[in-house]
Amino acid sequence: MNVVVRYYQKVREITGRSHEEFVMDPPFVTLQDLVSRLVARYPELVHHKNSLLYARNEEYCEPTAQLADGDVVDLMPPFSGG
Repeated sequence: MNVVVRYYQKVREITGRSHEEFVMDPPFVTLQDLVSRLVARYPELVHHKNSLLYARNEEYCEPTAQLADGDVVDLMPPFSGG
């Protein structure tokens, strides 16, 4: 199962890229599983993972959301400003 992950703002700074593709083991993988894998790859994310906003296919979702082949996941820091 292939999943594209797009990174924004601070997450992009940590990873050094705007996006990347992951191959996940099917059939049922959660967003939380993906985030754990990202933290293993980019340890500095551990300091931000509890405050990140998640979207799957451009809809906000919880970390328990199931992923499917071809999903696009966005990892975003909380928005600020007014």
